[in-house]
Amino acid sequence: MELLTAAGFTLIAGAVSYVAYRKYQAISEKSTDYIFSRSNRSPKEELLQIINETNHTLDVAVFILTEEDFVTHICKASKRGVHVRVLTDDNQVKTLSKQTANVHRLLHCGVPIKVNNHEGIMHLKMMIADQKVITAGSYNFTYSAEHRNDELIVIMRDRKMAQEWTKVFNAKWKDSRNYKSYHLLPGKKYA
Repeated sequence: MELLTAAGFTLIAGAVSYVAYRKYQAISEKSTDYIFSRSNRSPKEELLQIINETNHTLDVAVFILTEEDFVTHICKASKRGVHVRVLTDDNQVKTLSKQTANVHRLLHCGVPIKVNNHEGIMHLKMMIADQKVITAGSYNFTYSAEHRNDELIVIMRDRKMAQEWTKVFNAKWKDSRNYKSYHLLPGKKYA
């Protein structure tokens, strides 16, 4: 009987220890960092590193996308099997030639693009990587954001929050009333 009691106690103690360890691990996996542009740290380099470290899913919502390095790294992620989706602003695609070229380049890499179809602007600047890392802030994917403007990105490593943000991104992605797929024009050649 004492052997059974000791075994039961050991199992309970082990289970409690495991639960405590998992809670500690979940807490320790959460972190928040921030980077200002025009500082000794580069928001662009941090964002590119996150893209490069992404293994499964990458959701991007960005108002202006004129910096080619972002497109190159997003295309590389897509080519290595990462499921990438990009939301951007319809008017920026129509009026900024660099953004138009970059969106077309992403499409050629197999990255689906959606643009807003509502009267407002798609002004988000965020990424969700592997449903565990989020970036958000004022930072567009532009040369000016890195070198001229006062901008900020916040990097949050929080699986629960990233999963909640993914639900919001999914809702926008599925909202055919307010967002539409962007397609290349048939017969037209793009750079």
